[in-house]
Amino acid sequence: GDVMSWFASGAYLADVDAQHRVGFDVSYGRQRYEGANPAALTVGAESRYAASFGASDRWDISPQLALDYGGRYSTYGYIEQDGLFSPRAALTVTPRRGTRVHIGGAQETIAPGAEEFLPPTDGMGLWLPPERTFASFSRYGGLHPERTRHLEIGIEHDLGADFSVGVRRFHQDVTDQMATLFGADELGNAPTGHYYIARAGSVTSGGWIVTLRRELGGRVSGSVDYSVAEA
Repeated sequence: GDVMSWFASGAYLADVDAQHRVGFDVSYGRQRYEGANPAALTVGAESRYAASFGASDRWDISPQLALDYGGRYSTYGYIEQDGLFSPRAALTVTPRRGTRVHIGGAQETIAPGAEEFLPPTDGMGLWLPPERTFASFSRYGGLHPERTRHLEIGIEHDLGADFSVGVRRFHQDVTDQMATLFGADELGNAPTGHYYIARAGSVTSGGWIVTLRRELGGRVSGSVDYSVAEA
């Protein structure tokens, strides 16, 4: 069609039984527009790319202490910021058998249209090459990344051999929220697939999450979360 795109990715994960469960992943995606769609021409450049490199480590320091940390560096060829860094760290303390205390924090920086170029951060779901073109909705402002800062503390306790219950308290700040607008330029014409991205301000939220989890035979697990939040 009008949009030609491709991507490449790779990942490495160490043995799950190792004291350090180190993981690495890298991905690269590129999109090139070759058609004559008047709406898509507002992208400003015929070719766009994105590259990402991530590293993580789950370090079992002792039976009572575990550290989970990592980060992701991404660069995008269509925004002013040269590189975006998203670090995270979490500490799990087991004061006694069956009880775990968790403290964690993370900052995630997402570029507009990032989902078009890079795989999902959780590694799940279907991932396709970039299929749509996009542009800033405001002619006076360019494309800006969204930044999320997240802090949480929680405790989890095992109820017998199969069940566990936990409660978490979290606080989150989001700046330059992204809003995606589809169909803004079609006005009854045939769909173009082109969309716009706008900034929707900032938000601060906090609340509680209660979790009930069950293990079934060591191979299947399920959980239910109930959350209450104010923003």
